[in-house]
Amino acid sequence: MAGKAKAKLVKIQAEFKAELKISNGLLNRMWYFDDLVNVSKNLTLEAAGLLELTKKFENRLDDMKKELIQDYTDEDIDDNLEDEDFANDFAESLHSSFMRLSKMCDEVSKDCVARKAKMIKMLVHV
Repeated sequence: MAGKAKAKLVKIQAEFKAELKISNGLLNRMWYFDDLVNVSKNLTLEAAGLLELTKKFENRLDDMKKELIQDYTDEDIDDNLEDEDFANDFAESLHSSFMRLSKMCDEVSKDCVARKAKMIKMLVHV
């Protein structure tokens, strides 16, 4: 009887060792799934940030267009372009608008490059 109990115990221990080996193998790979979840969260955050930045840029373009249309109609430009003061004001306004837009473009470009670098780093890490 003791021999049978010992054989049964050895068999159970062997099965347990095999299950433990499988469990440890799975446990060692769980970080991969955690990283996938984190990458998904971060990609979603970056995409939301890009969407927000795109909307801000779109609003800036729209504001610039409205400002120029409101301040200088085609008719005003045709009628007053020969007036040096008007031409200077118009040129100054255009220059100012384009400088603000250029600054915004630089901000958008820098932000996009930074977000791209973050996303590449996240994806390579996984």
